[in-house]
Amino acid sequence: MQKGKVILSNGSTHEFDTEHTIIKQTSAGNLTINNDTIAVNDRQTVTESAINQIIIPYGKRSEITLADGTHIWLNSGSQLSYPTEFKPDSREVYLTGEAFFDVTTDAGKPFYVITRDFKIKVLGTSFNVSSYNEDTTIQTVLLKGKISAGKNKLFSKSVDLLPGERMVYDKNNDIIVKDKVNVQLYTSWVNGYLIFENEPTTEVFKMLERHYNQIIKTSEGLDKITFSGKLELKDNIRDVLEN
Repeated sequence: MQKGKVILSNGSTHEFDTEHTIIKQTSAGNLTINNDTIAVNDRQTVTESAINQIIIPYGKRSEITLADGTHIWLNSGSQLSYPTEFKPDSREVYLTGEAFFDVTTDAGKPFYVITRDFKIKVLGTSFNVSSYNEDTTIQTVLLKGKISAGKNKLFSKSVDLLPGERMVYDKNNDIIVKDKVNVQLYTSWVNGYLIFENEPTTEVFKMLERHYNQIIKTSEGLDKITFSGKLELKDNIRDVLEN
């Protein structure tokens, strides 16, 4: 199975094979993986352009704590890049894949999540972002606080979200839609299970393929069937499919 990686700003690479990995970046410049210190940076040499990258393959997940206290859950098949030290007036991280953010409040230093197509601005809040390159949509769901999201282009208009709202961007049709949703449907993966309400079976299988790093082959016609219920992700994939 493919290992997870942390690529530091100095170019060194550190691999890990735990299914659930805890990564912490401290204000002193230390980085730890599962309580093991892997790097100590000299703060005098740290620049705003020094970027660390965390790569989580399919079948694994990670919890990340940044130096400002922001807590991030990174889902399977995702990548997060962040500076070793934030700029004086902003905090920017770059995401491919899916992550849940619990951002530490700092009114003078807004937090930005930047994806290939979208940019999300927050001051301190909890929200989920799903932005896999292979998906035709980007989705953002807000649990608490307030965020502003818009296309990652100059002069693009932003959409404000309130708790319980979701924003969906259709990449193919260049359309943004906002609606009210049950936030548990989009954030339960953080706690080790998935909840569905009339979800197309093909979408359920896509999530399971990412989580277990397994290809699921299905019979014709399953794309017309929907699934509602709860799936525990700690179980063997065969037990989940039996459910």
